[in-house]
Amino acid sequence: YAAATMFTLFFGGKDFAPHLKIDGQNVQDYLQTKYINAIKQLAKAVADNKNIIGFGSMNEPSSGYIGITDLSKIQNCSYAKGYIPTGFQSMMLASGFPTYINKYNEGFFGYKPIGKKLFNEERISLFKDGAICPWRAEGVWDIVNGKPILLKKDYFSKANGKNINFANDYLKEFIIKFQQEINKINENWFTIV
Repeated sequence: YAAATMFTLFFGGKDFAPHLKIDGQNVQDYLQTKYINAIKQLAKAVADNKNIIGFGSMNEPSSGYIGITDLSKIQNCSYAKGYIPTGFQSMMLASGFPTYINKYNEGFFGYKPIGKKLFNEERISLFKDGAICPWRAEGVWDIVNGKPILLKKDYFSKANGKNINFANDYLKEFIIKFQQEINKINENWFTIV
């Protein structure tokens, strides 16, 4: 949940969490600006080193929830072995709802569920008092009669009425922004992807 949420906010906060602001900025702008400025501080410190040819934009960026077409199913999972929650199940768990999670194993035709287990029986929420899951705040899911209900299973598959592609619509935009900022320090530096 935490990694998927943070990557989604970092790359697609404007589209998927338009109401989430930090210091008056949309969460995406806030996170990307802080990240790039941190790398720029390092770049300034080593700017005179002739052995530096550039900077990596980010090691192993993830799409988070971006591109998932059905939060009630396992998606964006290349290797399913063990207990793996769906996107919606991860949101329920993070918000303190006990949830049965399927255990998966590799099968001849891909991965298959081989059992399930109840997680978060203690009802521990990741959120401070008064705070809620940003995806609940955006209407992706809600609590009805005391139970979590998925309202928009395909919320992360479209933006502005169009189907999206993480690499082309989000990652590329970030890498270009990153490169432009790093090249303000040294226009000859490469951006490594």
